[in-house]
Amino acid sequence: MKNRHFLVVAILWLQFSPVNSVTAQNWNGFRGSQGIGQVQTINGVLKTQSDVNLQTRWKRKLGSGYSSVVVSGTDLITMYTDGNHDIVICMDAKDGSTRWETKTGPMFPGLNGSFDGPLSTPLIYESKVYAMSATGTLFCLDIDDGEIIWTYDLVEQDQAVRPLYGFVTSPILSGSVIVVQTGVKNKSVYGFNATSGEIVWTAGDDRIDSQTPVRISIENQDLILASGGKNLLGIDPSDGKILFSIEHNGGNGTAVSPVPIGNDRFLLTIDDQYSKAFTVRQVGDGQLVASEDWQTRSIKNTYNVPVLSGDGVFAFSTRILTCVDPATGKALWKSRKPGDGFLIAVDGHLIITTKTGSIHLATASVEGYREKSKLKLFADLVWSIPAYHDDSIFVRSMEEIARVDLVGKPKIAINNKLSLPMGNQFAEFLAEVKSLKTPAEKTKKINDWIQSKTSFPWIENDVAHFVYRGQPNDIALAGDFFGSRQEKSMIPVEGTDLFYYTVRLPLDQRANYCFLINYKPVADPLNPNQTTSSLYAGEMEFAIRLAGQPLLKMSSFAMPQWDGPDYLRDVANQLSGTVEDLILESKPDSEEPDNQEEADSEPATNPTKLKVYLPPNYAKNLNQRFPVAYIFDAKGAQQFGQMLSLVDNHFDRLIQQDSSIIPPILVLMDGLKPDFSNQIATEVVPFVDRNYRTRADRESRMIFGCGFYAGSSIITSLSENQTFGIAASQSPLAFAAERDMISKLVPKVDQATKVHLQWGRLDMFNPHENWDVRTMSQAVVQNLQSNDQIEVVGGPVNDSTDWSSWKNRYDEIFGLLIKF
Repeated sequence: MKNRHFLVVAILWLQFSPVNSVTAQNWNGFRGSQGIGQVQTINGVLKTQSDVNLQTRWKRKLGSGYSSVVVSGTDLITMYTDGNHDIVICMDAKDGSTRWETKTGPMFPGLNGSFDGPLSTPLIYESKVYAMSATGTLFCLDIDDGEIIWTYDLVEQDQAVRPLYGFVTSPILSGSVIVVQTGVKNKSVYGFNATSGEIVWTAGDDRIDSQTPVRISIENQDLILASGGKNLLGIDPSDGKILFSIEHNGGNGTAVSPVPIGNDRFLLTIDDQYSKAFTVRQVGDGQLVASEDWQTRSIKNTYNVPVLSGDGVFAFSTRILTCVDPATGKALWKSRKPGDGFLIAVDGHLIITTKTGSIHLATASVEGYREKSKLKLFADLVWSIPAYHDDSIFVRSMEEIARVDLVGKPKIAINNKLSLPMGNQFAEFLAEVKSLKTPAEKTKKINDWIQSKTSFPWIENDVAHFVYRGQPNDIALAGDFFGSRQEKSMIPVEGTDLFYYTVRLPLDQRANYCFLINYKPVADPLNPNQTTSSLYAGEMEFAIRLAGQPLLKMSSFAMPQWDGPDYLRDVANQLSGTVEDLILESKPDSEEPDNQEEADSEPATNPTKLKVYLPPNYAKNLNQRFPVAYIFDAKGAQQFGQMLSLVDNHFDRLIQQDSSIIPPILVLMDGLKPDFSNQIATEVVPFVDRNYRTRADRESRMIFGCGFYAGSSIITSLSENQTFGIAASQSPLAFAAERDMISKLVPKVDQATKVHLQWGRLDMFNPHENWDVRTMSQAVVQNLQSNDQIEVVGGPVNDSTDWSSWKNRYDEIFGLLIKF
């Protein structure tokens, strides 16, 4: 399943925005003067000296934004927000002082995991600056004072549809024509006269998200390469004529723009699961054709813009720095160092900024990662590629901007020692192993230690010790405690096959984790407690982004003071209740039939699958009526093997143990319409009421959803308030659109409604992106509490996320059906 809704902000700035440059040393646009993220200087310090160090020249505060930095002479241009307005700013590259600022409109708010502020990167051409606002207005400004020369509003003038995260495309230059991708119907690429702002030509018909075209030359024939949501186009920059078009068949890749990788071959990172290379060639008098060259998983699921340097293409694949062969796409090497980020190439070197605020200088070698210098620059997050100009690197974070000089000085020694929390016993064990002289002695000591432990990870007070034995080329630890798309390299014990990492956690915490062994996820072989994630796949990625990939197998553990519910223990192998599979044939979305006979005779469409659980006493007591819980995601519930008693009998065990809970009928729903709330209220509920002995009142009906479906349960209870009196939700992934919908529905609730909303202390979050289920949950709670008719119960719990967490609270959730 592909769903752009859950794609976080990273796609916003990873467009390619190459530009022409009057001076080769200038960095006039996104990815440099040629738009390829690479510079070859004449006498730069990286060419003339072997010992080069990174040295901060200046650093200053700047507001949030994704725009990269562009430099021409001493003019430094970028865009940011001051919290009220989005702004184009010109600074002095020598000292960072402000020369002028021009407002482009109100602040563009971050959406669905993104941060506030502008997205596109400006272009400097001659005496002008060209900047695209996130709302779709192209500005031409005077570089001397920031005065507006002309503007063009794509939304107002041409009815352009704003992409989900805003307009990201960066302007590029061809001759005297400014080129941008707009996504306007039947004219998705525009060429503007650089002086007047008049439209010179338009071309193509394709949707856009974060793409920017690139100007290239094929056998002395100039053209614009533009990749949209469906096609890769070759456009004549003089008149907009389409010279070739080829479908790239990409998915929801986050950096779908052409990257020149030599020999008229171009890389497209068009899908979260693979990349493709295309070759463009002449076949006649000016005629061009494009063909697919290779497809590889070596570069996938990336927010980074790849770059060609020498004999290798360098990119981040997921979060791993990777070098691939441009001829075949095969990986030449991978490195977890220096950490996920963004890179450019200068004189055979890589300049890398990591999302955690460090900057690194390494050789662009096809032999492996070879770092020459590094510098911790920012305390906050970096989401923009670096810029290079005259032996200086310009880079910004979400709070600051800095200039870092490349200087010919001896390399400064850096203390790389990692400080981890360490219990006394584990520290003594490691010291004993290291003190032994022979491999056999070390092996015996490790064997004896492992055999003496009853469970793993081994927990000493409030520190969990994770250990792995083997000979991997690379091993890391991932888990709820680090967050989504995160991991930490495990530490080898010299002279042994033992690796370890330690994490300090609250004494009452439960969590999930896995090892990444040679970049592939593996559950802990020393821990028999395993779970299958419904939210994660691959290397702690959103499962919804990696459709078709195996769901993530994880290991589960709990700290000493965590106390799980009794119904999770000694679960019976056989259900005491019964399960029925039904098909609800939905009617076409048309006028309501006049009577039930007419409704039954209408042709059915879009069948909805229902799995109905009937409690044990349903068949025994024919006079009893039962409350009903309607549950989203029946298909996923069965696939993940965690949902209620229908697979693992936990709910069955609960209702046998707790006599205070009135056993409900459970209805798991799959294949609902886009207008699911209305369908559930008008079709599913009446169908269940007709066919089962239900309590047909709103106080006895619950709508229940978790994770991706938690927001849906709340929305349904609010929008269909006459039908449902109770909503239960766990770990709501409620991004901006769902929160806005909830906000609009809350004031309309005029009957007493109970919303059970819980999230884990270690619930889904990404420390490098602007989304966190915990803060989302708190925002939803605050919104719900603004209406006195809505009672919110639940709150944070000492757990993590997913069904291994959610099933620990079945008693609280279904107990609501008698506590209303």
